[in-house]
Amino acid sequence: MIDVEVVTSNQKRNIPHNIDAEKSILSAMSLTLDACSTGIQKLTPESFYKIEHREIFTALMALFEENLPGDLITLVEKLSRLGKLESAGGPEYVSHIVNYVPSTAHLEHHISIVSEKAVLRSLINTTT
Repeated sequence: MIDVEVVTSNQKRNIPHNIDAEKSILSAMSLTLDACSTGIQKLTPESFYKIEHREIFTALMALFEENLPGDLITLVEKLSRLGKLESAGGPEYVSHIVNYVPSTAHLEHHISIVSEKAVLRSLINTTT
């Protein structure tokens, strides 16, 4: 039997995204409640291209609503309690995200990049 890989129309074109900007946003949001608030006000889970990033963003939103920090231990625990730790990439990936940037310095710029990519993806999905 021959394996045939089915390629969808979405796989044929380059879907707009910026993984580094997504990682930077999530990392910055894990650093301070102010950064988390900024991210929540300007983005939604659907703003993120990667499913793992959507899961992490959703968990950070839940922690923010509980006035809890988004540090590695608390975030991994929240994802675990939500049953989303593995779909968020597992503890190693979450650790990678939390430690991705050392400050919130470029958060607003990274948010604008991710927002723009999300709008472009939405337009593509609307026209196809």
